[in-house]
Parts: sequence; C-alpha cells; structure tokens
Amino acid sequence: MPIDRAALSENLRLARIEKGFSQQELATRVGVATETISRFERGAFEPALSTAFDLSRALGLTIDVMIGSAGRTAKGKPEKKLPERRTAPKAPARNRAIKVIKAAVQKKPAKK
Repeated sequence: MPIDRAALSENLRLARIEKGFSQQELATRVGVATETISRFERGAFEPALSTAFDLSRALGLTIDVMIGSAGRTAKGKPEKKLPERRTAPKAPARNRAIKVIKAAVQKKPAKK
C-alpha cells in the first residue's frame, strides 16, 4: 500500500506541534537536519524506515497512525470490525434453557 504523503505530512506536523517541539527540536531528537523535517511536513519526500521509527518514538505515535493507514488493510480498504462478543444469558434464562435441553434429550416434558 502506498504511503499517503498528505496524511503523513499533516500527522507529523500536528504531532510535533502537540508535543510542543519546533522543527529544530524534533530534528535534533531524530538525528536529521531541520530542513529534512520541513520536507517531511511539506510532503516533499517520505522518511526512510529507520527515520520513520525514530520519528514515531520522538512523537509518541505508532507508524500506522503516523503514515495515515491506521484502520486500513494492505490493499487500502477499511478493516472489518469484529462482531461484538455476545454474553451468556442471565442465570434464570440459562437455567431454564438447560432444563429444556435436558428434557429434550431425555424426552420428558420440561417443568417450569
């Protein structure tokens, strides 16, 4: 899946501002030039994988959030949500169901 440069640049800029870092401070933390941070934020180019990891650590973001692919599959489609887990019926309903099943197995009428 190609990286969404617009999302990457916007996410980097917003995370940097939220952390209170200047471009120079972030560049120092990551070990790149200030102009490199500026280019990432403008969408001029994408960071190398090692730089992306350093950026994510410095900004407290996961890589998928930083590149704008959180909640997407490898083909760029939204991830399917798992169905909500159903809970077991409450005790009285569960006990009644067990009695009905036992009666059916033993071929006796169920008592209420």
